[in-house]
Amino acid sequence: MGSVNKIVAVTVAAVLVIGVAWYGVGRYQSPPSVPTDAGASEQSGGQPVAKGGRATSVNSIESIPWARAESHVSGSWFADLRSRADAGDVVAQRDLAEIYQRCSVFSLSPANMYSTLDAYTRIRGAPEGAYDDIKKRFAAACSGVDGGQVIPQEAYGNWFERAAAQGDPYSRVAIASRNWSELKPGDYQSLARDVVNSADPEAIFALGDLLALAPETAELAEFKSGMTGPYASYAWGIAACRLGADCSSGSYRMDSLCVNTGICGTGDFEDAIRTQAVPVGQQEALDKAIAEVQRIVGKKPS
Repeated sequence: MGSVNKIVAVTVAAVLVIGVAWYGVGRYQSPPSVPTDAGASEQSGGQPVAKGGRATSVNSIESIPWARAESHVSGSWFADLRSRADAGDVVAQRDLAEIYQRCSVFSLSPANMYSTLDAYTRIRGAPEGAYDDIKKRFAAACSGVDGGQVIPQEAYGNWFERAAAQGDPYSRVAIASRNWSELKPGDYQSLARDVVNSADPEAIFALGDLLALAPETAELAEFKSGMTGPYASYAWGIAACRLGADCSSGSYRMDSLCVNTGICGTGDFEDAIRTQAVPVGQQEALDKAIAEVQRIVGKKPS
């Protein structure tokens, strides 16, 4: 399951970070990588789509501008976000944690980040312009965060904790994933039930990665069938994308996938998994895994 989890983990949902990414602490250690997150969105109560179908984001607005970010407005956007977070807005607190996490290493040295991406271009032979576009999106989205000051790790950790304390499901998964080795066997089941009941597609995406970390002793109950087989983690991600998680080309999720794995220019997340991660002869097995996750997510646990 390790190779399967690795690609999904770098899309968590998690910014170039030296050392260990937020998700998969102690398990997915690799060279400098983009911290993954499950994307950024308001809690939207996403509506399920038919089996095999896809959905665009169900959010009325994109909380964190990424693909459409413009540097000349990022400063004012960030100031408004910080103000709402300080006032106790749980969605703003979650979004603030995510933008801090995404931009943390960019804030250390944009030049070093650009050099790393340029090196990846040469080494990996990525599609022309793939990393240039990523550099532009990082610059546009991150240049106005805290006025360009260095962002410490505790900045995003503290805001995730504040949002989690108010019950935000995505932030709760983020905190649990950070401290996964300390979770009790029953914690996975309890959190999974809350996340599925929330119908938050970004939290559901992140939940798949958390469940992949669960030890054999974990109590997964009705979620165990959704973690069986080699493509379970992919299935959770794809199911969440179909519910409305931001998995489109140019999203932060796809940028982090490109940087961390070299899978670039492949369309959306499902396209990338189907064409780059799952053999042609195993597509039916992937479809069955997706259907099982959709069944679990569609049936609200008590």
